[in-house]
Amino acid sequence: MKLTALELINFGKFDELKVDFDGGLNLVIGPNEAGKSTIQAAVRVAFFGERQGLARWKRWGTQSPACSIKVEYELADGARWELERDLEKNDVRLVQKSGGEAKVDGPTQVAKVVCGHLGLDTPEAFTNTVFVRVGELATKLKEIEGSLRARVESLLVGADGGSITGARKALDSRYKRLAGTVSQKGAGGQVGELLAEEAGLRSGLAAAEQAENDRKQLVVELETTEARLVEQEARLKVLSELVAAIQSKQSIEQKQEKLSEDRQKIRLKVDRIKADREKRRAIEAEMAGLADYKNIAAADTAVVQGKLKDMRAKEMELAAAADGGQARISPAQPPYMVFAAAVAALVAGAGLAAAGRLALGALLATVGAAGLVAGYILSRPPAPAVDSRAIYIKDEMNRLDQEIKEVLAKVGAADVGGFVAKHAKYDSLAHELANITHAESIMLEGGSLEELEKELGILVDKTDVLDRQLEASTSADLSPEEIFSRERELSYLGPEVANLRRARDTLAGRLQSHQQLSGPPPQDLKAKLLYVGEQLAKTRQYAAAVELAAKEIESIAAEISSEVAPEIAAKASIYLDKLTAGRYAQVNIDADLTPAAVGESGEVAAVALSTGTADQLHFAVRLAAADLISGESRPPVILDDPFVYFDSDRTSAARDITATLAKERQVILFSHDESFKDWPGKTIKLA
Repeated sequence: MKLTALELINFGKFDELKVDFDGGLNLVIGPNEAGKSTIQAAVRVAFFGERQGLARWKRWGTQSPACSIKVEYELADGARWELERDLEKNDVRLVQKSGGEAKVDGPTQVAKVVCGHLGLDTPEAFTNTVFVRVGELATKLKEIEGSLRARVESLLVGADGGSITGARKALDSRYKRLAGTVSQKGAGGQVGELLAEEAGLRSGLAAAEQAENDRKQLVVELETTEARLVEQEARLKVLSELVAAIQSKQSIEQKQEKLSEDRQKIRLKVDRIKADREKRRAIEAEMAGLADYKNIAAADTAVVQGKLKDMRAKEMELAAAADGGQARISPAQPPYMVFAAAVAALVAGAGLAAAGRLALGALLATVGAAGLVAGYILSRPPAPAVDSRAIYIKDEMNRLDQEIKEVLAKVGAADVGGFVAKHAKYDSLAHELANITHAESIMLEGGSLEELEKELGILVDKTDVLDRQLEASTSADLSPEEIFSRERELSYLGPEVANLRRARDTLAGRLQSHQQLSGPPPQDLKAKLLYVGEQLAKTRQYAAAVELAAKEIESIAAEISSEVAPEIAAKASIYLDKLTAGRYAQVNIDADLTPAAVGESGEVAAVALSTGTADQLHFAVRLAAADLISGESRPPVILDDPFVYFDSDRTSAARDITATLAKERQVILFSHDESFKDWPGKTIKLA
């Protein structure tokens, strides 16, 4: 691979920069702070990216959001590729521009393809071999031991012979998939997964068994509740029927009582109506005997009473005249007072009879009539002395008496007392008859006696039916205390049955929910647990076999690893011999891949060498490692002031080596030393 161009936008100190490279030696010369290290870092960031790359490399002070790198390179087969990494959008893409059509997106895939183009299997192999930053010539072979070993394996067994390291990695990966890692305590592997599944199944089994016990308990509670419910429902039915019979009997008795009251009322009405009709017939017969007084007008009665009053007044005048004109009570005066009181009694009796108080009215009328008769008899005075005045008064009294007789004759009455008594009697009977008729109409209520008697017969029939129903009642033999006890038990039993039904429904719902949520039954979990145990045993056995195979591969890899150090040492010795002008002609690398230089005085560790000689040793080792890993790919060597501590002779030797390298691969050397511009190659000046 060789880089052909690099373009930066708002990266580091550059707002815009485009650099073209040749295929051989490229010398990028410039003072400190000119951006040499920035350009070198841009190549690495473009290839492999960098965390927080935007925050670190975006040009300070710019208002533009852009920050990107574009690298163009060419492979040995002539294919040209363009790699563009947009740090602002965190986006990278690799596109083949010639020699085919290919496009790769995403940081992982791009890094993988770039490593393949470089011939270096990891980014670490790139930064520990051909990519040398200023002051960091010392290589860390331990970090790229895997890459070195893989290359030695391919050299030993051939390109088609497979990779022992790859096999070991595959076995390690397989073992991890099977048994997990120590740090993960078995987690992540199939064994760990099976153990976790087994633990989960055991926990699930315990939960399922507990759930099964809970289910059984719920079933027992449900069965107990249902049995109790059936028992109490049966008892409730018996009590309900019994109490219903009791209530039916009580209802019949209440109906009987009501019918008895209605029947008695109707019977009383019938009996009263019949009695009143008998009484009415008697009254009507009695009134027929008093038919002469039927048409007596109230005016005639008033005339008689007025004339009687005038007659009493005349009697008083007559008495006064007989006594010489002095007003005194004559012997006839008291009878007239009796007569007046009798008339008043008759009038009062007639009024009471008209008001419906027949008995008292009749009594007063009788008393009044007797008083009139007595007053009339007593009112006859003794033969007074004859004088003109007395004669006149007597004439007036005779006239009044005649007028009274005329009125009585008009109505057919024989005497005053009989007239008043019979008239009062007739009125009293008429009022009594009217009252009886009115009372009957009220009792019949617009009907008839026959209808009332028919209704009474219906009530009697209903009473007979209720009597028969009462005889058929089953609770007839229970005492009131027993009836009260059954009713009280029923009042308690109803809510208890309702509570039992709710409890049954609740338990049934809980059981249904439990069955839905409890998961698989314990027997299924036990079967699965047995299967997982068998799989766990097989997996552990397989993991043990893989571990044994990995150990065997490891022993083979250890043998191959022993070849890595000699391979690097042989190549590095050639470079170191040229760099030190033969002073150190050999490089030794121990099992830990730590290099040492061998000179006339023997082996000298890198830490014991001068800074310049140590840099020469590490430079030689880096070149040897790059040659070993990359093989025929020939990645570009990118050096940032690697010869700072070289003296002029060794710098000259480095120049020769670099020139030789540039014939085989691309070399990009960054330096502040202006003398490097005389080296053969393309010079790129930075201000």
